Amino acid sequence: MAVEPEVTRSVTVRYVSGCGSLYCTLRFNDEGKLIGILGRLGKSGGCQALNTEVVCGLITECLRAGADIHKVLGCLKGTDCHMATPAAGVFSCADAFAKAIEYGLEAEKSGKMRGDPRVG
Repeated sequence: MAVEPEVTRSVTVRYVSGCGSLYCTLRFNDEGKLIGILGRLGKSGGCQALNTEVVCGLITECLRAGADIHKVLGCLKGTDCHMATPAAGVFSCADAFAKAIEYGLEAEKSGKMRGDPRVG
């Protein structure tokens, strides 16, 4: 099992889902590799909060196991829920996680992460 670094860089992305505001924090190591995600669904509790925690935990475990993040995204992206917010471009909480991960990967790749010393 990979050892977690003591300090990581992160970016938090917010998406509005049918269940409320979904906050996804993406954690990167020193090499810029995505190593985990944390999620919180607004002020919700119960099953919605549990599902958010479980999805984040599964994604993080996939990353630790060396899974291709693009295959993980393929499982999440475009999934539809009865609480979809198509006007915001979000079809489910899983879809919002996929969008947040794509955003974070692009921000890391381009050096545009907030607080990144590479951004002038």
